[in-house]
Amino acid sequence: MNRLSKSLLGGALVLLLMIISACSGNSTQQPSSMDNGTTEQSTPATPSTEGSTDQPATGTEPATNTDGTSSSTEGSTETADNGGKETVPAAKPELTPANEGQVDITIVQQGPGQFFVRLNEFPEGYLVSNLDWTGPGYSEAATFDEAVKNGQEGNNGFYASSDHRNFGFIYDGHIAGEEGKFTLTFRNQAGDELTWYKDLTLQ
Repeated sequence: MNRLSKSLLGGALVLLLMIISACSGNSTQQPSSMDNGTTEQSTPATPSTEGSTDQPATGTEPATNTDGTSSSTEGSTETADNGGKETVPAAKPELTPANEGQVDITIVQQGPGQFFVRLNEFPEGYLVSNLDWTGPGYSEAATFDEAVKNGQEGNNGFYASSDHRNFGFIYDGHIAGEEGKFTLTFRNQAGDELTWYKDLTLQ
């Protein structure tokens, strides 16, 4: 009986150990199944990450609008530049008989073939540089130096004194009665020019 009891007791211990071993094996496998579940749950998270990556790509459309705004700004700048790069030629100033405050000239007709010009006052800093007569049938022009030379040599055409005060015009009698324009051009040392003219009828 003692041997049988010992055998039964030993078998019971072995069976108990097997049951405990089996239970511990099941508990060991449960975490692995949880790990698998966790891995499966993390896998769907990848598309959500890709979705967030797609959003910046979609956000590139406003960048196109920004480029469009930039190009329109460049266009307006070019217009402004074209407006700053555009130049309008300045009209050459002209003195007419209405501007008596800047120039005072006396013209005397001295019979057929000649008229005399006296400069009582002219623009400060300017001197006569050219003399012109323009008519329908006859025209004449001379520089101041040419007019001075004509006066010294007694030639026809324009003559002048060296003091820029006295001038004259000797012309052929056959153009007497012709209407035309007598013009004086004044120039300063910088090369700026002013013109004065008067309509005359030759006698």
